[in-house]
Amino acid sequence: MGFFGAKSQNYQRQLYLQVDNDLYFSRDRAYSNGIMVGYSKKLSRDFMFVKVNPQEALQFDLQIGHQIYTPGDIDALNTRFFDRPFAGWFFAEAALTKATTHKMYRVALEAGVTGDASFAEDIQVWYHRLLGIDKKPSWVDQIPGELMVNIKPQFVFDKVLRDDFLLNFVSNGSLGTKDIFIEQFAGFVFGSRNSLSTTSDFGMIGTSSTKEFFAFAQVGYRYVVQNSLLEGSLLNDNAPFTVDPEESILKFNLGLVYANQKNVFRAVFHFNTNEAPLEDNQMYVELKYAFRF
Repeated sequence: MGFFGAKSQNYQRQLYLQVDNDLYFSRDRAYSNGIMVGYSKKLSRDFMFVKVNPQEALQFDLQIGHQIYTPGDIDALNTRFFDRPFAGWFFAEAALTKATTHKMYRVALEAGVTGDASFAEDIQVWYHRLLGIDKKPSWVDQIPGELMVNIKPQFVFDKVLRDDFLLNFVSNGSLGTKDIFIEQFAGFVFGSRNSLSTTSDFGMIGTSSTKEFFAFAQVGYRYVVQNSLLEGSLLNDNAPFTVDPEESILKFNLGLVYANQKNVFRAVFHFNTNEAPLEDNQMYVELKYAFRF
């Protein structure tokens, strides 16, 4: 679907940095901050997935990330003022993706730690001090430290309507000790976007010589069975303060992506309804840069 021509380059690897934050909306609550660093590599041999034809792509992704979740009253010292507990999540994720022109299959294994071992309290207090923010997060009765593991499958399907417009459907799931949910997105993409096997939209390196410049919008629904960053561990009951999660969460994403042969720039506005009964709706911005080599 690209309209820019360029000399083809067969890049095999990719590095990326992603930063999520809600401070753009003068907010500091719920999913407050996230930083992810990742490495991707194209695979030339079959591994778990089998390549039926040369046009299909296999890719391995490794990601290390850190996420911070906070109540609305971050400086409160009594949990009766909290709409959710403080929680930190420091994790690593390994994923394998098979993509054809119009379909994508992905499975990821995520493992991480909560509590003091996540360093979330130290990082947020330091960050607030650096920016001169008056409110000091109390981190009273945060979700305790525990090792958690999840398996996360994903299926993506494109329906091309014309060269510069397509419908996109994304199914996500998660099963493990951190969270259990199923999720469905439906949306459209407008502009110059490559096929699923080569598009930067889903982090694929690809071999295409076309540049990408496109906008997208998605609406989604998540059904939640377990969220350990709200209700504590599945395996024990040692969390000092927890809340029950909302079973149904509505989501909306609006994004803009530009990619040339070596560089990818991505900005996405995320909105979702409250994850806990007393929370407000959530808004944050995702900024991502990737470099291929």
